[in-house]
Amino acid sequence: MEWTALGMVVLLLGLMAGIAFAVRRYAGLVGVGGSADLHVVSARRLDLNTTLYIIVVDGRRLLIGSGRDGARLVADLTDKSTSAPG
Repeated sequence: MEWTALGMVVLLLGLMAGIAFAVRRYAGLVGVGGSADLHVVSARRLDLNTTLYIIVVDGRRLLIGSGRDGARLVADLTDKSTSAPG
């Protein structure tokens, strides 16, 4: 009886691992996570721990600062004159 329960647990864990692998592998194909079109246009190191990046993501041009505390949006550089009034 113990071996049957152990076998079921191992089978269940294997099934869960397979599902997790499939979701991570194919999530981008169905538009879930990681589907944004992102390009690093420029990067400039300011000092040993700080870097500025200009990136384009889904048509928006963003200035991102990266340092010891992580990455943060500094400014949205998207040209506002080409956007629709509103």
